[in-house]
Amino acid sequence: MAHYAWVDSNNNVVNVSVVKNENNMKDGVEDTATGAAYLAEVHKEKDFVKNGGTFIKTSINTKNNQHSAGGTPLRGNYAQPGGTYDPVLDQFRNPKPFASWT
Repeated sequence: MAHYAWVDSNNNVVNVSVVKNENNMKDGVEDTATGAAYLAEVHKEKDFVKNGGTFIKTSINTKNNQHSAGGTPLRGNYAQPGGTYDPVLDQFRNPKPFASWT
């Protein structure tokens, strides 16, 4: 299973979806573009997609740029609704627990 963040045109994480392996593979190999295209097709009628939203792979095993199983961390943190995506750093940032936090 693969996880994809729904990222709107302002780089806000709206939601996270899980994609079955068979919808995330191309020629028997895991392929991020295939998983993102699958979600875009499934959700093509939603305003999110119509307004420029995109799907970006995230790893449930990544937190504070560390992989919990010793693997390679993916994009800094597991994406969470309310968080943001930094396209320059290619990282997800968690939502602030309080509005006053920077």
